[in-house]
Amino acid sequence: MYGIATPLPFQPASLGWAANPNASNACGFAFPGLTIWNGTIPLFHGSYASGTAPFWQFLFFSNATRQLASGTDVNQTVRVDPPISMTSWCALVMAADGTPWGWADYDVSPLTADSPQMAQAAWGAGGSAEWVGRHRPSAEMYLFGQNDWPGWTGGVMVAFQRCGLLGVGGTQPYATTYVQPDGSFSFEVTGQVTCTPEDSLAGPPIPIDMEFSNGTSSLNGSSEEVVEALWVGLGSNPRLLTFGLDAWMVRLDLLDSQGQALQSAASACPTWVSSLGKCVDNPSGWYAVLFTQNGSWIDSYPSSTNETGWSSPAGALLGDDLLAIVTPSSWNVTGDSLVVNETTPAVPVSGVVTLP
Repeated sequence: MYGIATPLPFQPASLGWAANPNASNACGFAFPGLTIWNGTIPLFHGSYASGTAPFWQFLFFSNATRQLASGTDVNQTVRVDPPISMTSWCALVMAADGTPWGWADYDVSPLTADSPQMAQAAWGAGGSAEWVGRHRPSAEMYLFGQNDWPGWTGGVMVAFQRCGLLGVGGTQPYATTYVQPDGSFSFEVTGQVTCTPEDSLAGPPIPIDMEFSNGTSSLNGSSEEVVEALWVGLGSNPRLLTFGLDAWMVRLDLLDSQGQALQSAASACPTWVSSLGKCVDNPSGWYAVLFTQNGSWIDSYPSSTNETGWSSPAGALLGDDLLAIVTPSSWNVTGDSLVVNETTPAVPVSGVVTLP
């Protein structure tokens, strides 16, 4: 079980996983709603000592059916996704190294799953208040059972960290407070973790090359949609899913054959649409849509006309997704170039593709 309280847009998928750090979006396609694998967590404006959070996720394993089921409580709206088989790629990559009985049966008794009790123990005696005061802003996370995040072992804990927050890259501090069965803290672990690809802890960043392939162009009513398969090249290891690359780190520009930037326009694609076909053109300019292999919306660019922000600024940009450029059908974008640039030197990003 996970609970997340964050004052800034926060993307858990950016954290990577200890067992397979290149597959932090491993279950995004299996559970298409707002989960720890996709989407931006709702903002939290309360006290970390309260034990409350706007986002909770529960993962269940059935011994009888050998299936996984995920449920979320987002701002008191409950959603339960259909169960998936343990033979699915999602389960094999993500689910505690393919051994869900390791975390589903994790012995946390006689501790009641009481997040206010946990928060007060951590805040009052574990040094969390002092740590958060020195490392603002930070996200607070409640974890019950085993998990696959780097540096965090199984148990019942309150964790504070900065990776995945809007505007945060490079090496960042983290702290975890483990809770004993009587509700008191056991000890606090503090350290540093690499949020975005670096040669070493606090070392120079590794350049990221966003690559595109298999471009196709089609008409959809009054709009033209050019779809490109997205890959991510990381240093000497090309075509990785990678981790840590968030939308806010990336700027997109569409250039004509003379190298002049074409005007972008606010996305006319509603969020969370199940198909790219539901996205129509904006007569004022072009926009881009990031979506999954099965067509579900992930993010769009820009958030407003001729700006550089994404609709979901903390959205994860990971390989194996698709990127569509949507323009009015009256435009001729064949031979134009989509150019990728970085927005922060902490995460060097580049890429270019000629549209078909």
